[in-house]
Amino acid sequence: MSATVFFLSRPNTSNVEMEAYTPKEKLSRMVKEFAINGASMTVREMESKLDQWRHDPATLLDLPEDARSQMLANMDNSVSSLTSKSTVSLASDVSLCAKKDVILAKFDALLKRLVGEELALNISHDKVDAEFKAAQEAWLDSESEYRLTIAREEEAKEGATYAQQQYEKYDTAFTAAGTAHDTMARESAEELAALQGEFELIKDIMRTIGVLQDNATSAAAEAFVPPPTLKAKIDALRHMALKTKTGGSMLAALGTKLAGFTEANEVATILKQMLQDISERMRVLRGMAAQSGATVDTLHEKLIEWQTKLVDLSDAKDKARAAAQAADLERQALAGTKKVAHATALNEHSAYKLTITPYLKEIDVIQLVKRKITDRCA
Repeated sequence: MSATVFFLSRPNTSNVEMEAYTPKEKLSRMVKEFAINGASMTVREMESKLDQWRHDPATLLDLPEDARSQMLANMDNSVSSLTSKSTVSLASDVSLCAKKDVILAKFDALLKRLVGEELALNISHDKVDAEFKAAQEAWLDSESEYRLTIAREEEAKEGATYAQQQYEKYDTAFTAAGTAHDTMARESAEELAALQGEFELIKDIMRTIGVLQDNATSAAAEAFVPPPTLKAKIDALRHMALKTKTGGSMLAALGTKLAGFTEANEVATILKQMLQDISERMRVLRGMAAQSGATVDTLHEKLIEWQTKLVDLSDAKDKARAAAQAADLERQALAGTKKVAHATALNEHSAYKLTITPYLKEIDVIQLVKRKITDRCA
């Protein structure tokens, strides 16, 4: 262990000589001085001695882990020598014990100050350490929250994308259905108008045949020739039937039956069947138009539904993105705070290790000297 140089004044000489002492020897001399002269020293003087010893470079050396045990053993040996017979220059046990209470009281005053300073160091160290832990915990919480907001943002994006796809699907379907419905409605209206005209013409033909049949006699019926008006109506009916594609075969049979009134019932049956066919066709057309309109209405409702959902989910996506950005800024700020707190904690810990060790040594010295004096004077 390296030696440290001290300047000591000796009685009856004006020369200042340089004497070298090892840390063990310095500790022994200080312990003996406290035991012998403690009663006449002030607390401030004792404190000054301890401060000099504490700030000595040898005291601040970074000793191995067993240095504390070695130091205590050295102090134990030093104090044990206070009353050994070989120490002829020291006061007797009686003299030492007579000063015991005064010395112990001064040591207690020193201990009170040292313990208070040690406590202040521990509080400061613990405070910085707690601040770092709090900063680290806050950063971890913000990191977790950021990851959660990122997941929410992705979920919101997926929801908005799906809503956009559904909206576009129903928009396309609604547009196509509306176009088809308009085309069907126009064509159906034209066909319905033609069928309605055909329907009315058949009814008119039936009325005409009925009147003629009522006015004709049986004898005249055998030589009956249909009047031109009836023939014109039949021709008009054939022309309409070509457009509506109804009653083709029945019209051919009708021409044969109208040669006379002997088959009036068959004529009526044919015309009634044609009316039924036209009515059925008109019913089908109206049903198709109604179904097409219902399809358009359903698709329009779906379009409005997904349009609303798209607006809501797009708004949720924007909010989720804003939340993720805010969480990112928060975690970056807390990461900076954590970094500063970590650096501060490292510096504080290094300073604490350098500062607390001498305090602990001083406290150990005083407590050991007190115990030895107490044991010796028991």
